[in-house]
Amino acid sequence: MGNRYNFTFELYSYDVCPGIVISIVVDDLDNDARRNDMIWLTSDDLVLTRSVSAYVGEDSFKDEVLTNDKMYKNPSAVVTGRFNNDEFVDLALISSQSDTLQVILRYEDRLLSKWKSIPMIYLTNHYPTSIVRINFNNDQIDDLAILHCNGTVTIFIGSMDGLFERKNLDFGTHAGCTDKCCDSLQVINLNRDGRYDLVFIDTGMNSIQVALGLPCNE
Repeated sequence: MGNRYNFTFELYSYDVCPGIVISIVVDDLDNDARRNDMIWLTSDDLVLTRSVSAYVGEDSFKDEVLTNDKMYKNPSAVVTGRFNNDEFVDLALISSQSDTLQVILRYEDRLLSKWKSIPMIYLTNHYPTSIVRINFNNDQIDDLAILHCNGTVTIFIGSMDGLFERKNLDFGTHAGCTDKCCDSLQVINLNRDGRYDLVFIDTGMNSIQVALGLPCNE
């Protein structure tokens, strides 16, 4: 809380579950116009989705369990996006251990008043290190860009039915170097042309790699 010039914060702890939380994402997952929903990715291959509705005092919050999803082979990063033509936010994760992209399409079973998930798995190149949401072909469905250890970027094009088409983009980075990985893929509009560009860190060459977006009519 605070005014325009001075802010103060209060720190509270929140018990999640046994295991280690390795990533957290905040979004409006239940379509209540509030970004008060959290996704916890844990070391036990679990994706826990909770909606925090109110602070109830004594350093605790009231939360609602939306879903608990069991994933495959220790996913290490998660992003949100709209990967089909419904109104719900979906999830995408990468697993460096299994070289996979794992997509969770979310929907609400209104008859049972429960949230449910449709899991899908796609193969990536060897050792994915970073994932970002991107609108690669300028449609209404979000796409995904995945960076791998060797500097290869794979674009997964989304569709209205939630399926993805894989496209490869290769960049000349530290080929043959296996002790260091490219990492930290980000989306940005560097040259202000209205198209998304990609940047990432190439630790092998101690440099930043840039890929400028080009017109796409597909």
